[in-house]
Amino acid sequence: SRTRHFELVVNGSYQGIYILMEKVKRGPDRVPIAKLEPSDSAGMALTGGYIFKMDPGEGLTLEGWAASFDSTGYFSYLYHYPANDKITALQRAYIVTWFERFERAMSGRNYADPVNGYRRMVNVSPFIDHMLLQELSRNGDGYAWSTYFFKDRDDRDGRLSMGPAWDLLSAFGNCNYGDGGQTAGWRIHSERRPFW
Repeated sequence: SRTRHFELVVNGSYQGIYILMEKVKRGPDRVPIAKLEPSDSAGMALTGGYIFKMDPGEGLTLEGWAASFDSTGYFSYLYHYPANDKITALQRAYIVTWFERFERAMSGRNYADPVNGYRRMVNVSPFIDHMLLQELSRNGDGYAWSTYFFKDRDDRDGRLSMGPAWDLLSAFGNCNYGDGGQTAGWRIHSERRPFW
């Protein structure tokens, strides 16, 4: 996301330096996926584009779906684009079913198979970039909170991608949980992450 730093003054009182960030949005200079209309209910039009995010769902009523392969009940996926009040029942069913197929591929015996495994469903480079960013920044929320994904139409590379990166406020030693303050080791070994 594009950012701007600014100094905030309220009623003549200096409040400090802040950062203003663009929201995660669909668009040519944002997340470049196809526009999904409410009328897109079949065929190629139904296959994308979608933006959703992963957040913990413990004890919360969220507008999305629970992770199928999470026995802890910790992870949920939330609709972002189309927004919860705009996404249709058919579009909800499509993206949930599609993502569950991805998780089944990741949990299967042949997950690494180039034809039947995850590679046919995943744009691997953004996943690698995401992991490197979380590890280098030691983001305490890195694998569990505010993790965005997008899926474009199948005729425009309908594989799953991670991103854009968001919510690094618990990174670079700015938290006291999830080994965020450590300078050695791997964050990916945290228990707060999906199995894949």
